[in-house]
Amino acid sequence: MIIYNRTSYKELTLKSYQKEKRRLQIELLKLQEWVIDSGQRLAIVLEGRDAAGKGATIKRFIENLIPKTMRVVELGVPTAVQNRMWFKTYDRLLPNKGEIVFFDRSWYTRGLIQPAMGYCTERQYKYFMKNVNKWEKTHIKNGLLLIKFYLSVSKENQQQRFVFRQKSPLKYWKLSTNDLKAAKEWDLFTHYKEQVFSNSDTNDNPWVVINSDNKMIARLNAMRYVLSSLEYPDKKILKDKQFDKILLVTSAFHMPRALATFRTAGIDAVPSPSSYSIVDYTRPRLLDWIPSVGNLVRMQAVIHENLGILVYRYRGWIG
Repeated sequence: MIIYNRTSYKELTLKSYQKEKRRLQIELLKLQEWVIDSGQRLAIVLEGRDAAGKGATIKRFIENLIPKTMRVVELGVPTAVQNRMWFKTYDRLLPNKGEIVFFDRSWYTRGLIQPAMGYCTERQYKYFMKNVNKWEKTHIKNGLLLIKFYLSVSKENQQQRFVFRQKSPLKYWKLSTNDLKAAKEWDLFTHYKEQVFSNSDTNDNPWVVINSDNKMIARLNAMRYVLSSLEYPDKKILKDKQFDKILLVTSAFHMPRALATFRTAGIDAVPSPSSYSIVDYTRPRLLDWIPSVGNLVRMQAVIHENLGILVYRYRGWIG
């Protein structure tokens, strides 16, 4: 089991969250293009209790992805046929070549919420627990890339989110009587969760547990884990910063572009421009209006930097 909670995100403002999210979403697009070009099949599972943030996390994953090669699967209440043919149901929902599929709850419903709520028989539960590793291993052997997240929310935060949903004129529909019923079975769900972890957490296919009490941090952690787990072209280094601020020393002409690049990457840089001069123009002279080599050189530098800023914005390197 992997407990993935990055300490670099502990102190996160809304502004820094937006910057880091944008940076990671740019990397996710690169990852998706690699999946498409190389014909990979990537399945990302998100499990957890109600209001753990599964759907909201998926929403941030897919905000800027190419829609036609990406799907979100949320099975809902299974039909009688789906209940009987559980693994075959998900065989059909797994990604095709060149596709990423996000599972908002997954086949692990059979091992978590269903037994806790009495929605499956003891026989169905035991059959699932006995065969899930073999089923996953077969698909992985056939080329499936599988990442399994469990978003862990505390009892207190779940209750707060329920109250918020209940009072929200836009999100009231996300709270059902079934959610409230499941919350009452907290300890029983915990029991089945621990059984799932004990049974299906392997070295080759581990569960990745992310604390989701802070939703913004959880979303960034999930995206970052996916990006750090896979190798794709033009991958940016995703190292934790070991500093709070840096002193950025560069030419005064180049400073605006350099400063914007650092801040887009989430690095707080203090500008320290060099190679500049201060000229007193309080008494203009006639000669100042005559073209000169020096003035042309300076104008070339101004044009170069402004074009550079436009190119950087077009390519997404600065905001």
